Amino acid sequence: GALFPQSIMALSNTGGAGRGSDDGDIIGSVINHGKKQYWQRGAGYHYHCTLDPGENTLEGEMARLTMKSMTKNGGFELERLRGEYVDFM
Repeated sequence: GALFPQSIMALSNTGGAGRGSDDGDIIGSVINHGKKQYWQRGAGYHYHCTLDPGENTLEGEMARLTMKSMTKNGGFELERLRGEYVDFM
């Protein structure tokens, strides 16, 4: 992916929420599997650096999943969507 020097990804706490150290392993192990290098200090990557051209962000995928669920099941049901989200992830 292209470098983006203004990105604040490298300021993120890789072991928890907010800004902090890049010593943690939540990013890379629990979420964003195998992609921790993009959060390393000084890396300068854009947030979408691992997406292929035309690939949806998680928000886009969630919108698609929600519409698919509502169409298939005749409306919105939170508990059903939660289960479909877990299956999707």
